[in-house]
Amino acid sequence: NSTGNSNADGSDSNNSVTVAVDTFLTVSRLFNPKSNCHLASANQYEIDKLTGEQWINEGIYSTSPSEKSENIYRFFNPRKGSHLYTSSEFEKDSIITSSESEYIYEGVAFKAYSLEYGAANEKLEVIRFFNTQSKTHMYSSSENECEILNESDLFINEGIAWYTDLI
Repeated sequence: NSTGNSNADGSDSNNSVTVAVDTFLTVSRLFNPKSNCHLASANQYEIDKLTGEQWINEGIYSTSPSEKSENIYRFFNPRKGSHLYTSSEFEKDSIITSSESEYIYEGVAFKAYSLEYGAANEKLEVIRFFNTQSKTHMYSSSENECEILNESDLFINEGIAWYTDLI
């Protein structure tokens, strides 16, 4: 069952997700042991629905502030059952317009501190990693987890994806 095929109010949609981004939301990380992929969501309906299926809620790992923030865009790869997140308008537009992209654009997943604001105000980094074996991405704000992933030959550190508050 594809994740991200429901609106914030729980109604089904075809290939997009609409997430109401409030003043301050928490973002949970979920894990699907069947696909070995993670999902980030601020949509409580989606979190509840997926944890009722095969997904495991790993807890809050980011926040979604309304001030000094930028959109985090979410894409779904139905072939791999994985998601890609980006704050880059350029990357978002490149994926959408690419004829070779395997991703379906799902819209704004949540908000995060802008890269400039986060760096200048000592916010917590969320790092994006690329798994060279599965060709999927993983995101982490955990210093310990990032250290393990950085030492692994399977993962490439792609840098700071966005900034969040200390959790």
